[in-house]
Amino acid sequence: MTVRAIVVANGEWPGDIGFQLRPGDLVAAVDGGALHLRRAGIVPHYLLGDFDSLPDEAVAEYRARGTRIRRYPVDKDKTDTHLALDLLAEQGYDEIVLLGVTGDRLDQTLATLLLAARVVEDRGVRLRVVDARNSAVILVPGLEARVCGKSGDKVSLIPLRDTASGISTQGLAYPLNNGSLPWGVTLGVSNHLTGARATVTLRKGLLLVTHHGDQRTGGVEVVRANPGAGMRQL
Repeated sequence: MTVRAIVVANGEWPGDIGFQLRPGDLVAAVDGGALHLRRAGIVPHYLLGDFDSLPDEAVAEYRARGTRIRRYPVDKDKTDTHLALDLLAEQGYDEIVLLGVTGDRLDQTLATLLLAARVVEDRGVRLRVVDARNSAVILVPGLEARVCGKSGDKVSLIPLRDTASGISTQGLAYPLNNGSLPWGVTLGVSNHLTGARATVTLRKGLLLVTHHGDQRTGGVEVVRANPGAGMRQL
């Protein structure tokens, strides 16, 4: 059975797409991400970080409501989101959704995406990033990316290291059949859906798959690929 964790950081909140929790989900707030949850009326299971963007009274409030608090020094070698992902991966969560990790800090966004790629490769975690207009997954061999949306929605395939090969797609305007995308090129950017759904698989490499469109009705997720080789709104 899938064990899923939701990590909420202090970046862009997904807005009115809602926050649909499944029974058994664990919610971890990263520093100021707790303020997003407060507005949504959700009490996190964990609150982690150095709390440089969270008032002391908010920390005390969540402690009183049963949230497990893990406070770290401001001067440290890992970001708060990194600490949260390490904790959840060590505890065996095999699916992680990241909210609030995009926004006006390009350095934080890029670092988190690359961190996500390492977690997926090293830990075998299925990981998804969501904001109001975009969702993204890290695709590795053995997984399948499933995109849901409307015709014309943008879908991009971006290699994260070396060449991604054995890429096969269905439902995209510019298809690949056992194709390759070299690292550092933009050939896979701004493909688009021809209908409501598409799939992407690969045999070798590390691939960022993104969907740009209304996340209330679409998005991208990863599932275990069928031997030899849905969408739930968050």
